[in-house]
Amino acid sequence: MLNFNIIKILELVLVVLLFFFLAFVRSAITIKNNKRKNNREKAIQIIEQFENLLSKKNIKIPSVDREDNEDASCIYGTEYYELEDAIIEILDNKN
Repeated sequence: MLNFNIIKILELVLVVLLFFFLAFVRSAITIKNNKRKNNREKAIQIIEQFENLLSKKNIKIPSVDREDNEDASCIYGTEYYELEDAIIEILDNKN
């Protein structure tokens, strides 16, 4: 009878440890996702600063995505998203 209780206690301890481990992993993933989101917001702010400068200088980065839409922003389409991804990568590696 004593062995049965020890096994049940060990099973309970393992379940509790597994629960805490999964909670820790979920928390770590949430923190990483929040950092990624914050870094994306920072990247957008950085690009906006470059767009302001380019706009003042009347410069538009060529893009096949622009499709003769001259009203589109200075950094547009694929070029915008490649720049955004590169900035996010730099920010992710810095943190």
